[in-house]
Amino acid sequence: ALPKAKVTGKITINGQTMEVKGIGYHDHNWGYTPITAVENLGWYWGRIMGDSMNITWSKTMQTNKKGDLLAIINQDKNSTPNKRRFHNINPAFISFSPKKFIRNHRKYIPTEFDLQIADTISDSNIPVNANIHVNTTDIHHTRIFTIHYWRYHGKATGKISVGSETETLDEK
Repeated sequence: ALPKAKVTGKITINGQTMEVKGIGYHDHNWGYTPITAVENLGWYWGRIMGDSMNITWSKTMQTNKKGDLLAIINQDKNSTPNKRRFHNINPAFISFSPKKFIRNHRKYIPTEFDLQIADTISDSNIPVNANIHVNTTDIHHTRIFTIHYWRYHGKATGKISVGSETETLDEK
């Protein structure tokens, strides 16, 4: 996963070309295929981007109660010279809770999310923690045949810690 990839180039919209420069995100499917959506109830995934620490996470749901949790916390290169920057989190130490459901396109969907992480990186004994609450600011819905898909934009509040370094998120 590249949570803060540098993006430069040109984009053309309706015949007008403009230079672009900024931050983008890329991952390569985390080993899931399009069949994942059909074989499971669905999935949530997201990216929480702070100034120096980021979390990329997902939950693939087999049922309403059971699912696979994945999370990576990474520290920006400039904030942690000569240190490991990507921390894979043991799924046993991740908690994800969708909350405050509303009806949208005849389905109940959450509008708030809580993500907690409390792990210790085994090879270095470094504690890694996060306590994040996300409020939805915008929801985009699309549908492919019978499969509904919602894309959320939200603001994250809470803390991410790796060892002695902590970042506080205030509606990021």
